Amino acid sequence: MSLDFSSFLPSSTDRVPYTSTNFLRQVLPAFIGYYILAVLVLLPNTIFIRRSLLPVCLWLTIRGAVTVDLAVGHPLLNYMNYGHMVAMISVGMRSIEWALLRRTLTRNPTADQPHPTSTSPTSIAYDALSLMFGLRGIGWKWSKGLYIPKQTRPTSTLPFLKSTLASGLWHFTLLDCMQYAAQTVLPAINTAQGASIFDPNLPPLPRFGLASLLSLAAGLIVYAGIQTMYDIATLIGIIICRHDVSEWPRLFDAPWTATSLVQFWSKGWHQLFRSSFIYLGFKPFHAVFGRIGGIFGAFLISAILHDWGMWGLGRGMDFWRVGGFFLMMAVGIIAEGLWEATTKKRVGGFVGWVWTVLWVVLWGTMMVDSWARRGMVASTFVPDGWRPVEMILAITGL
Repeated sequence: MSLDFSSFLPSSTDRVPYTSTNFLRQVLPAFIGYYILAVLVLLPNTIFIRRSLLPVCLWLTIRGAVTVDLAVGHPLLNYMNYGHMVAMISVGMRSIEWALLRRTLTRNPTADQPHPTSTSPTSIAYDALSLMFGLRGIGWKWSKGLYIPKQTRPTSTLPFLKSTLASGLWHFTLLDCMQYAAQTVLPAINTAQGASIFDPNLPPLPRFGLASLLSLAAGLIVYAGIQTMYDIATLIGIIICRHDVSEWPRLFDAPWTATSLVQFWSKGWHQLFRSSFIYLGFKPFHAVFGRIGGIFGAFLISAILHDWGMWGLGRGMDFWRVGGFFLMMAVGIIAEGLWEATTKKRVGGFVGWVWTVLWVVLWGTMMVDSWARRGMVASTFVPDGWRPVEMILAITGL
């Protein structure tokens, strides 16, 4: 059974090149609607207005997502369209959440503000921006239960900035090295056309082993890419927006050390979409089907988010392989719960680590294969001649 939702969207070939004019016409209105909802959810007695505006805001968001081509016709830059789709879908999810909330959103109380509320126009304008871009809700009541990794960087501003800059450079280098390794070990996937990570020229066991290694490399690429962007955002937030370092806690908590799937997804991996997954997936499914339904609901929303992002690549969607990865994460977490309920032992230790790595990496081959078949591995993040891996190879003489 196919779950390709592409037929409900315009053809990706009808997109217009991303220019400043097209941004103002197609994309900016979506963010204006998003900002208006952010303002309204801070104010009392606005639920009717928010719900009335929701259809318009969603239409603007969809239009902003599907009408512009950030790659401007260059297939090796298509990852930009994937990221754009995911970002716009996130805007849509948060718009739904804010429109349906029966309460207003407030910040956590502090010593200076024991009962914080957004009252003045200036504070409302600033808090709305904080809601728009603060995906984790640091300092807000709505992020209750959010796991925030312990800070390991210096807390003084200048040393913190130096540490963040070093982190950004390191993670970007890691991204480039992992991409180069994948492109080198299987040259067929290093083209805009793409190819499967399951090399048909290899016997079954080596074929699956190579695919698993490429799945692991892809996971590191995704991790390093997100961390690099977060480090850049951190530098901008502190240097330009004058944020305090406490407003930029770590995004990941060493996911490679997780000894259970629960730990991996609730603490190790980033929590940028946590609120939407809970509100749109966990809560409604939990209300009908209980805890197991709630877990599936949360990962179903994640599956939809990542699968619909595939539309941006211009080569169709692939729910059962892209979305299927996230649904299998739900299966694994439920299995952990059944194990603990049956044996009275928690999943953990070395065996738990092996289990977590195998479950994530092996099921990850489905999603990575779908990406590779669409040319994602060949993406140009840095022009040739400027890649960190090329500099490393030149220095080492390899």
